[in-house]
Amino acid sequence: MGPPLPWRYGWRKSRCANRTRRPSRLRGHGPVSWRSAPQLRERTTLTMRGQRARAAILDRLGASAGQLPSDACAVLDRIGDDPLEWSAIAVDLFEKGEDKASRQALDAVAALMKFALDTTSRQHPCREHYLGCYGVALELLAERFGDLDVVAEAEAVLLPEVEQRAANDSFRHRIFHSLGRMAVAHTLHSPSADATRAVIRARLRMLSGMPPGHPDRPEMMSRLGMAYHDLFHEEDDNDAVAEAVRWTREALAEARDDHPALGQILYSVSTALRHQCELTPNPDLLREAISISRAAASRLPDWDLRSDTAQLLFSLYEHAADDAALDESIELFGGWAADATGTDSGLAHGKLGNALRARYQRTGDPDDLAEAVRTMRHAVQTVPVGHPSYTVLASNLSAVLSLADNRVSDETVHGEAVRIGRTAAGNDDLLALNNLGTTLIGRFTQTGDSRALREAIDTLERAVRATPSKDPFLASRLSNLGEALYYSFLRTGDPRELDRAIDLGRQAIAAAAGRDPGRAGYLSRLSVRLHRKYNETDDLTVLTEAAARARDAIAALRASDPDRPVLVSAAIHALRSLFHATTRPEVLEEAIELGRAELAALPAGHGGRTELLAAFSAALQRRYFDFGDRAAGQEASRLLLAASLTPASSINQILYTRAAALFYISEREWETAANAMAHAVKLLPRLASRRLVRADQERQLGTAAGVVHDACACALNAGDPERALALLEHGRGVLFAQALENRDELTELREQRPDLADEVAQIRERLANWSTGNAADADEQHALTVRWDQLTTDIRALPGFAHFLLPPPADELLAAATDGPVVLFSISDFRSDALVLTPGGVEVVRLPGVTPEEIRRRATEFQADANSVTETLEWLWDNVTGPVLEHVGLHGPAGDRWPRLWWCPTGPLSFLPLHAAGYHQPSSEGPPKTVMDRVVSSYTPTVRALLHARRRPGFSADVNALVVTMPNTAATPDLPGVAHEAGILADNLPRRPTVLREADAVRDRVLAELPRHNWAHFACHGFSDPGDPSASHLLLDDHATKPLTILDISRLHLENADLACLSACSTAQVGTTLTDETIHLAAAFNLAGYRHVIATLWPVRDRPAARFTQTVYGTVTAEGAESTAYAVHAATLEARKRYPQHPHVWAAHIHTGA
Repeated sequence: MGPPLPWRYGWRKSRCANRTRRPSRLRGHGPVSWRSAPQLRERTTLTMRGQRARAAILDRLGASAGQLPSDACAVLDRIGDDPLEWSAIAVDLFEKGEDKASRQALDAVAALMKFALDTTSRQHPCREHYLGCYGVALELLAERFGDLDVVAEAEAVLLPEVEQRAANDSFRHRIFHSLGRMAVAHTLHSPSADATRAVIRARLRMLSGMPPGHPDRPEMMSRLGMAYHDLFHEEDDNDAVAEAVRWTREALAEARDDHPALGQILYSVSTALRHQCELTPNPDLLREAISISRAAASRLPDWDLRSDTAQLLFSLYEHAADDAALDESIELFGGWAADATGTDSGLAHGKLGNALRARYQRTGDPDDLAEAVRTMRHAVQTVPVGHPSYTVLASNLSAVLSLADNRVSDETVHGEAVRIGRTAAGNDDLLALNNLGTTLIGRFTQTGDSRALREAIDTLERAVRATPSKDPFLASRLSNLGEALYYSFLRTGDPRELDRAIDLGRQAIAAAAGRDPGRAGYLSRLSVRLHRKYNETDDLTVLTEAAARARDAIAALRASDPDRPVLVSAAIHALRSLFHATTRPEVLEEAIELGRAELAALPAGHGGRTELLAAFSAALQRRYFDFGDRAAGQEASRLLLAASLTPASSINQILYTRAAALFYISEREWETAANAMAHAVKLLPRLASRRLVRADQERQLGTAAGVVHDACACALNAGDPERALALLEHGRGVLFAQALENRDELTELREQRPDLADEVAQIRERLANWSTGNAADADEQHALTVRWDQLTTDIRALPGFAHFLLPPPADELLAAATDGPVVLFSISDFRSDALVLTPGGVEVVRLPGVTPEEIRRRATEFQADANSVTETLEWLWDNVTGPVLEHVGLHGPAGDRWPRLWWCPTGPLSFLPLHAAGYHQPSSEGPPKTVMDRVVSSYTPTVRALLHARRRPGFSADVNALVVTMPNTAATPDLPGVAHEAGILADNLPRRPTVLREADAVRDRVLAELPRHNWAHFACHGFSDPGDPSASHLLLDDHATKPLTILDISRLHLENADLACLSACSTAQVGTTLTDETIHLAAAFNLAGYRHVIATLWPVRDRPAARFTQTVYGTVTAEGAESTAYAVHAATLEARKRYPQHPHVWAAHIHTGA
């Protein structure tokens, strides 16, 4: 507001002010005491006028009249009959000091002056003095005590008295000034647009009495301009900014160089111009504002205007990409931050951090990013939590920490970003909620944690619901909520989420005011969603709109926009698709030119470089594949490989690498292709990070289906079968391998570093049993994973522990073939092979008749059509198993000893019964053309799983069996053969088993009993969920509420488990979405510790299952669990003999394990 103008006490001398001041005394009495209202009523000797005046005062004082301070009592005590003396009472009170008078005394004076005005004529010689004293009393009540009712009172009483006076009347001017001060007091005590308008009206009235040349006129015009500036902030009134600029400019034009308020006037002009530029960006206006701000600083040495000038320079950078302006703003902010103390230091560091963040986003300089993090941390630690700027500072710190995480992929940093974001959003501040939502979206895109995405949607929904329709930030919140829903669509495939995301994008664009700096981003995000809609619908009009929106976004982009490379990337993708749909070469060239220009201007370390590299490379690849431009293909692959080495999300790194390899595959550069694909396979375990719940791990792995097989094909084409084996083993069964890590012994580590061994055991136990999907627990799980990663890194740095918890190399895998060949399969569009592990090495068997598409077709037909089973078994012999057995020379038993072989099927091949492949009609021509007549088949999820099973303790002669039977299960057909099966077990087992039947067969009881028994037999229904294989379970009595799932079993760690027989439906059936993960109940029992598991590939009939059980247990009870594979083989031969025309009956059972 500036220093007060010296107008308050300029009363002219009058007989009203010069009269002798003495206490009014009643005849024969001393001074009157007014400490209680009843005393007034008792003074019956008071004259009528004085009595009425005192009554008016007490009426105004109301309840506070009971106990009055001494100065208020003095006012009452001095009231006599003569009105000419009353103004002297007021002047005496004022002259004691405006900060000393009590509120009651000021109210008393105001009431007395009002009474005087009401009871005297307009021609009374003291009337002007009454008006002045009345105005001063009301002014002090408003300023000192926040009594805002007096503002309207003053206007109602004072304005009519002076409005008709001449413009140059000095008393009129004084009253206008007093009304102006009261209006300002109103804005200070109760800010509102109406209060600011009152200030504007008051200052316009004051200006009406200041002709050009008046010494106070420039300063008043400047203050009027600042009032309009305040109105702009309160109402977002664009016209108010224009008025602010007009009045401050006129003030500067009228002020002479020697004007005492020139510095303040200069400051007001620069401020108004800055906000004008926020509405309509104009670099020239900003440069003018900067020049004026510097002039103001030179005139106001006691005012630290570095922050204001720095802010103007920062705005110039934002609107004109003026790097020099940004550098200077950082220098000025830095100087201010260095000198400031206390809360001001925190605010200064916040501004400095924001500018440093902008320079990092412009140049990619990691030092700027590190300094931005440091300064923003200082800001948040220094500014009190309750400060109005704290939420903004905390939100900005969260945002810059997210940038730091994007650069180095540091989960610790991102965890801090989320934590700070939650703190800022704790009181439901809308800005903080919006920023927290975007930070959580970042966590999802980096890690795949769906809990973060669900929380982001909830947080942003709250922010949008609470944002008024005219709020300037509504557009960004709508757009961010749409982004969260778009990512949710990508996760769930729910088209309703995509449609709502598109609708929110349109709403955001409609809500964006012309000055909204995020408009280009809103357009780009809508373009991305429309592009995806086109991919779902093939609607060319949707794609055309997507490209149009992308072009609009590029046109609206500022050169300094930190998201510029991301927005350009989105435009390139849209244009590339538009070319593919329309075959218009100019559209592809537009995309390529856009990408090349943007990439050339982008610093090497810029955070958005990765996405731009990927988009530009995709456009170049389109030129290569469509027009044969080899140079474009080479450039694309080189850039994609560069992108894959940046700290992008793991799935993006994998996709970039795979895309790069396509060129080398097309050019038959197999070694280079193999190297690229090996990098992609190395990243696959990251998709199943321990920071994720199981459902997210599976979803992430599903996005990279086929990568491992293509990598294996490239390695084989490069002539490196050992590398192909290592790639297959590393990239398949990722979840199984992770679970095996939780069972690896820590004996060697405990001998050297027992502290690290204990911590490894503790953390892996907590993470292995983590089941909650609650957002509240996600932070702890992420923090534990960060510690796990650091711990394993530290251990691998110890001598002798370089391979701690890493997959075994190829030469160690060969040990799995000591008891018979182990056969893995690589099925790829580039080539298909069987990799046969023998003690001597890896042997490759080409499978030219096998393709991924053919395997998928055969597997689908096999599951859907029982009539296709025989044909499928014969096709499997001709194209898959027959070539393998011929290669290894296995033609049947040598005497009574059958050879063994382990199948490790991959992909859709896992649905097919390799052990039953062949021509099963009797034939006398040469060796039998069936697998089961040549070898005893077993299965294993991975080679590592087989090695793990063989490390377990061997057969125990002391059989202690648990038998779980469910002949009757709610909502399922009865199983009458289960009772017969239980009788078979009772007859064959050497000791009486523990039997859990129906009501006793519940999840928790079974889990408690399994560790107490080394054999387990389940005769019940099984449920296999192809879409969510981890949800597959055995149907016990409480399966509807507490199913015994794959996860429940796989989390067991059984020391003495030998044999599990799962006499239930489809207990070895893999899921349709994760065929390389071998997620089924049989694998779960293997993982829990059972060396041998008998399971089924599809539903089995009740009676044949009982007969199968009788044959198997007749063998294993006599020869031990180590004979399980032979027992299953013998039972299958017997079943084939009984049901020769029904392979779906006799081929269902398999053996997995050692």
